[in-house]
Amino acid sequence: LHLKGDCLEEAGFKTRRNVAVKISQGCIVLMADSNEEQKLREQLYKAEQVVKGIKDGMFSVLNKG
Repeated sequence: LHLKGDCLEEAGFKTRRNVAVKISQGCIVLMADSNEEQKLREQLYKAEQVVKGIKDGMFSVLNKG
């Protein structure tokens, strides 16, 4: 879902900001992640990339023989 508009940034929906989506009584509610939640998501992504690199390296080493 791509939304655009200056009013979104003014309301805390910065570019690339993750949101939680809730549906209640026929309404869709979007809640921007806090700065702390955003930092945690970024840290998780980096950790996942490290684990992926380790797995790829191990796979490569194990399949050479």
